[in-house]
Amino acid sequence: MGKIPFGILNGVLKGAGNSRENFLSWTSVRTLAEAQLLSKASYLTLAIVPILATLWEEFRHIFVFHWKKIDQDLSAVSSLVLQSQNAPLQGDTEACASGALGELSQQIQVVQSSFGAMNSEFPLTLALGFFASLSIVCGQLIYQTFAPQVLKIYSKSDFVMGKLAQEKEASFAANPSNRQEVESLIEEFIDEYDQLSRKNGMACLYAIILYSVGLAIIIVIIIIQSISVASASGFLLL
Repeated sequence: MGKIPFGILNGVLKGAGNSRENFLSWTSVRTLAEAQLLSKASYLTLAIVPILATLWEEFRHIFVFHWKKIDQDLSAVSSLVLQSQNAPLQGDTEACASGALGELSQQIQVVQSSFGAMNSEFPLTLALGFFASLSIVCGQLIYQTFAPQVLKIYSKSDFVMGKLAQEKEASFAANPSNRQEVESLIEEFIDEYDQLSRKNGMACLYAIILYSVGLAIIIVIIIIQSISVASASGFLLL
């Protein structure tokens, strides 16, 4: 049996790919859908985040109950501090006591602010991660449902090589130097693959939009987390 001229195949594929590649096709979606790490992380996030949200809500109810009591106690202490500051004292004793009470008052305000900040909604990055994963999983489901089966199994080069091996191997064995015939066949198979990649165009567009939204949200999460890390480590002053 003759051998398929892979050098010719790669050359024609490269030229055809550069001139015909269309972003709005299942070929583009396939690149993202085949990213196993992205898919697994998305499914895992969809499973975990709702559980965390439920636990977080329960925690907030408990925290708010205790926070109200703590806030009342701190407010009472703060009032006593203010009353003590207004109490008549003499000389150095007055200055020393006034400074100490002023510092204590500031510390109470810091504690109140810190506890108040903890009484917040569900973390933004987790919420964004959930919606990013939801978009990606929906895009994956559309791809699995509407993309042609051939595109889900074969890349363009694998598809063309398979077609050449199945249909034209005898011709190559008889006349392996006929480069023009080989290139013509490769072009024909590339056209066939490209037509399949544009099948169910609206579903493909929706899948691309969902993947794009999911990836955009992931970028936002990375930016938010980077700012938080930089701020916490002192590299960024907010």
